[in-house]
Amino acid sequence: MSTASTLDLRAMHAHETTRHLVGTMEGLLFIAQAVAILVSAMMDKLLPEGQLILVSLAVGHLLLGMAAFRYGGPFYLGGGWPVLWFGLVLIVPLIVAHLVAPTEYAASPTCVQLCGYPAPAAILFAFYPWLSAQYAVLRELIAVGMLVAVVIEPLLIVLAINDHPTRTNFLSVATSSVSVVLGFALGKALGIIFRRAAEKERILATQIYDKHREFLHTRALGGGRIIRNIYGPHAKGLKELAEFQQSVRKLRAELLTRREYVPLGECFTDYARAYERVLRDSPQIGSMVVPEATASLIAKSLGDLLRNAAEHGDNVWVYFEITNGVGVLDVVDDGPGFPNQVMDRPGNLHNLREEARAAGGDLVRLDQSPRGSRMRLTIPVLPRQRRRGGRSLATLDR
Repeated sequence: MSTASTLDLRAMHAHETTRHLVGTMEGLLFIAQAVAILVSAMMDKLLPEGQLILVSLAVGHLLLGMAAFRYGGPFYLGGGWPVLWFGLVLIVPLIVAHLVAPTEYAASPTCVQLCGYPAPAAILFAFYPWLSAQYAVLRELIAVGMLVAVVIEPLLIVLAINDHPTRTNFLSVATSSVSVVLGFALGKALGIIFRRAAEKERILATQIYDKHREFLHTRALGGGRIIRNIYGPHAKGLKELAEFQQSVRKLRAELLTRREYVPLGECFTDYARAYERVLRDSPQIGSMVVPEATASLIAKSLGDLLRNAAEHGDNVWVYFEITNGVGVLDVVDDGPGFPNQVMDRPGNLHNLREEARAAGGDLVRLDQSPRGSRMRLTIPVLPRQRRRGGRSLATLDR
């Protein structure tokens, strides 16, 4: 795999790990904001209707927290949803400023009203890579812009409602700004720690995966070839050995696809080694990666179609291309062919076609000539929109 592909897989693994974490964090942070609003409702000197409004806002945040636990919060959903966090951290403090008497806002040197409210959003903006890697610079600019806006908002409010701001007012604003900046720094630190932990987890999982696959290849498949070479092609028990090797290949394919994103080239090269005597054209997939379910179906299709073609033909050709996010896999052989009714009978080809259709693709026989077969598998290779995920992670085709 290329260095660029390895870096892409690292970024995607770290992104998915922190994404699962942020799914829980957002619910907790909405609840923390609700508590901050309730404290302000109980402690601050508000206008007559102020307490009712703040309690309503607190209940709304509790509901948002419950929804985040159930469905994922704005950052988890991705897309434009994080704008909700940005809007809330600007609008809610502004509402509170209108609910207190002008002389009461920023009257305490400890902090302005609701000064702890923006910190959770600052943590999330710094912690979670909510835009993909190619927009890392844009993400940082937006996060810093959010931080600046939240920091200067209390100062603008003080200047707007007080003709003669006092030293206490400025000290209160400064203290509030420090809490937001510290929240942003905490988010950055947590992001670094969690991404390093995710990378160590990925490295360990890769080492275990490589160890098991190498064992299966060297000991099981390699041992089988040695036995065949020593005792010849007609030795007793070779049929059972071939069945055992086929089971090993299936297990290797399962190990290959037990990752959330799988290098597509590995699906082909694994079977290319198994059928190197009959495989004439090997596709160049590059550093593209696909979701686990897609890779599993492609690997299974390759195994079934290549095995069927190799058993009945002398030569097999494989063609693969991707157009508009749809992979097209053609397996062509020069065997005796088969009746079209076979596709409708229970069996490997029928089952494979049903799985392909369930995944949004299809399996058809294109060549209707008396000899040979051209089987075409079509399958979407871009992840579907997730109900909890909001935006899909595009495959990294570089």
